Amino acid sequence: MTPPGTSAGRSLERALSQAVRTPLHSLLGFLELLTMGDLDADQRRLGDQLMGSAEDLLAGSDRVLWLLRLLGGHYAPRPARVYLAAFAAEVAAESGGTVSDVVAPDTPAFVDADLAALHQLVTELIGNAVAHGRAPVVLAVTPDGPRRDAVRITVSDGGPGLPPAAREALTGPESDDGLGLLLVRRLAGLLGGTVQVLPAAAGAQVALVLPVAAPGDRPVATPTPAAGPGGAAPPLRVLLVEDNATNRLLTQRQLARLGHSLVAVATGEAGVEAALAEDGDGPVDVVLMDRHLPDIDGCEATRRIRAALPAHRGHLPVIAVTADVTADARDACAAAGMDEVLTKPVDLRRLSAALERAAAVVDRFPDGRVAEPTAGDRGYVPAALHAVLARVDGDAEAAAELVATYLGELPGRRLRIQASLRRDEPRGVFAAAESLRTSSDSLGVSAVAGACAALAAAAEAGDLAAARAFLPRLVRQCQEATADLTGYAEPARIAEVLGSPAG
Repeated sequence: MTPPGTSAGRSLERALSQAVRTPLHSLLGFLELLTMGDLDADQRRLGDQLMGSAEDLLAGSDRVLWLLRLLGGHYAPRPARVYLAAFAAEVAAESGGTVSDVVAPDTPAFVDADLAALHQLVTELIGNAVAHGRAPVVLAVTPDGPRRDAVRITVSDGGPGLPPAAREALTGPESDDGLGLLLVRRLAGLLGGTVQVLPAAAGAQVALVLPVAAPGDRPVATPTPAAGPGGAAPPLRVLLVEDNATNRLLTQRQLARLGHSLVAVATGEAGVEAALAEDGDGPVDVVLMDRHLPDIDGCEATRRIRAALPAHRGHLPVIAVTADVTADARDACAAAGMDEVLTKPVDLRRLSAALERAAAVVDRFPDGRVAEPTAGDRGYVPAALHAVLARVDGDAEAAAELVATYLGELPGRRLRIQASLRRDEPRGVFAAAESLRTSSDSLGVSAVAGACAALAAAAEAGDLAAARAFLPRLVRQCQEATADLTGYAEPARIAEVLGSPAG
């Protein structure tokens, strides 16, 4: 396959986003509303089939976007520490119970890899196994070789096995046949790994063998320390326990700006494990703990850390990061043993000050306030973009990445709210609405955040009728946010309106 040029590839990406994905997101939203109406059995069945087809089309457009980036050579890998047990549990949970995960006890705790690429690759393998195989579908993570310098991530199923054409597409000469299988191969190459089709008595077993260290000795979230009044500040190793991908990315960028390294996990159980770990890089220095997590909440995770932390570690500062500003929330955090509460959204200055207090180090960080850009004669900038730029210290590249991540996640997060409403699941509606609200708050998309807050409050009260009444407002606000921010997913566009070079 001949890669498109970088300029052509970027143009195709933008065209796909604007001409296909944007109207497709609207189509999905209105179909969801339609299926929640007063329909007879046949109408509901047809509506569900339309929803399934539209979701398949959305997944296909995601694949095409990935291939355009990879074939055009303009996707820059961003290695980060990926904790394998938490990663496997999260990916398996996304299947809705059709996939189980197993991590061998002697498996390395983490790999250094591009998380987005790894997630897409493993999701492709699972999707293929669910669609073409039979239960049980298992995601297994094991060490590869006696030196434990690589891991094997295997997806197996109980079906008839891979057909010869699929086996050839994964392991033979590269061809244009099979979009998903071609994407798997390209992503494996990006990650520095290899794809193997393993012999199996029954079913199919496809494995990704991945080095523990990032390929090519690329730096792994190792930021340059920020210079404070007293010189370069020694970096902290910060553990972030946060299930929202947009918020994880924002915190990673903020910590990089402040000169710290990040260990990020998505569940409370994984947070406890990472806080207690003392691996080759040493223990973490500070914990940023979200309160609302998919398994145990942040307060329970903190209690477990306090109970199990060895005496020689001394006091480990735990800072709550929450959107709940009530006195009850603060009391619960204090009772669990948290040192401080930061309310979302958290900007650089507040985060810097909190880490300074937690580390008990004077003059560690610069004391300047982040200056928000103003529209003036620099051209119009959406209000949300002002907030994003303020939180990443005016870095156009970081702001563009946050905008792109938020817009990429927005349709799926909204659809999870709608799916939970369709299934009459108040807890699911509340969790999905809170997740979208916090990421929207982080980016300053206040209209979407407000609609989510209303939905979450209704769901928490058990009033799904009221929650459904807020849904059209949420759909409209999501469409408006997408239209407002789509042009700012490129650093050059942000730099242009700010009157400064990208970079």
